[in-house]
Amino acid sequence: MGRTILVGVFDTLVLGQSAVGALVELGLGARQIGLAVRRGELTQTSGALEGVDTPEHDLTGGLIALGVPVAHARAFGGDFERCRTIVTAEPDDRVEDAVIALQRGGAVSVLTWSPHASPAARGSAGGV
Repeated sequence: MGRTILVGVFDTLVLGQSAVGALVELGLGARQIGLAVRRGELTQTSGALEGVDTPEHDLTGGLIALGVPVAHARAFGGDFERCRTIVTAEPDDRVEDAVIALQRGGAVSVLTWSPHASPAARGSAGGV
């Protein structure tokens, strides 16, 4: 099937960090999880999204590099500019558990993207 990428949008950093903790409890490693949040001119990133705060790398480009479709990456970039917290996950075989962790963590939307899935199974999102 290929790798599946999840992107969750959270209204606060605390909710995003809590979701990251839940993903770690599922067994995901630092390279499988990313977090990005902007507070004014300051940007905090970690894991798979580390480095998107430098001028030559924006969040949209970082998400595209992970495999998120351009239109969705741009929408998440808009959420990021509005100071929402973005959490990414590449859960391997625990996709459903990771989606639940993001939703229970307070995500206002979750995108599930698998580039090799059938068109009907690709890109389910709540709010994107």
